[in-house]
Amino acid sequence: MPVVLAVALLLPLGAAATPDAAAASTCADPAAQGCVLTQTITVGPDRPVTAATVREIQFNLCDSGRAGCFHDGRSPAEAASVIDRYAPTVVTLNEICSRDVLDPAAPIPAAMVRAAGATTVVAAFTPAMNSVAHAPYRCVDGDEYGIGLVIGGYGPATAMARYLYRVQFARTAEHRAAVCITVGGADFCTTHLESDDHATAAAQCRELMDTDVPRFRAATANRPTVVGGDLNLGDDARSCVPAGWGGRADGGVQHVLWAGGFRLVSATTVAMHDTDHPALVVDLTRP
Repeated sequence: MPVVLAVALLLPLGAAATPDAAAASTCADPAAQGCVLTQTITVGPDRPVTAATVREIQFNLCDSGRAGCFHDGRSPAEAASVIDRYAPTVVTLNEICSRDVLDPAAPIPAAMVRAAGATTVVAAFTPAMNSVAHAPYRCVDGDEYGIGLVIGGYGPATAMARYLYRVQFARTAEHRAAVCITVGGADFCTTHLESDDHATAAAQCRELMDTDVPRFRAATANRPTVVGGDLNLGDDARSCVPAGWGGRADGGVQHVLWAGGFRLVSATTVAMHDTDHPALVVDLTRP
């Protein structure tokens, strides 16, 4: 299986992904608005997003090693088993280390290759930022910690951007971010909002849905869009979701939202044992 490493550092909003770009090791600037690392695994021909149902799975894997929900790093393998079972085209990932997303041999990218079949798998990662160290937040083993997406079957990424929220909770050093990429004619985003302060999470959600996602969509011709993430808001997330957006939740804090022509087919949750969040599985289609 040929592997092409595509890494973009400080990529401007709406700029094209560059598969032959030189590797960059970190997203070191806390103020950067386009700090995204991507890995492209090319294994065959692709299909457009418009041709089939999009199956999105939202995971929070608690894999930093810093939280009480950490189970000795077993959650990525458990997520891979869910991917093998449900064969998604998109997974959004919170509380993960960069290797969980960018290493082609890691359980989740490998499972997405199996799910996608003879197609391209694109993985994108961006770290949370440590406001004290002015550097990426780290998992306990030193790997970068943050959020990511893995998308299979729709070709390479053609645009990407990262957003570091202007509103952050002053009592924690972990500053939250969002990342969006365009793949196969649709936009996909993920985020993990503040968990220690409800008002901050609500403000970040408004910033995401009123400013950051619309800005990205405007730069990509308002393509159909899916946002998956741990919003930490429960039912209060409804207050920050604009008119025209659909959404489903896991009954707690995780949500998948969509706009631009996507329609809901089904939604379900899958219990997981090696993290404190279920997997949220949402099937969408376009008319």
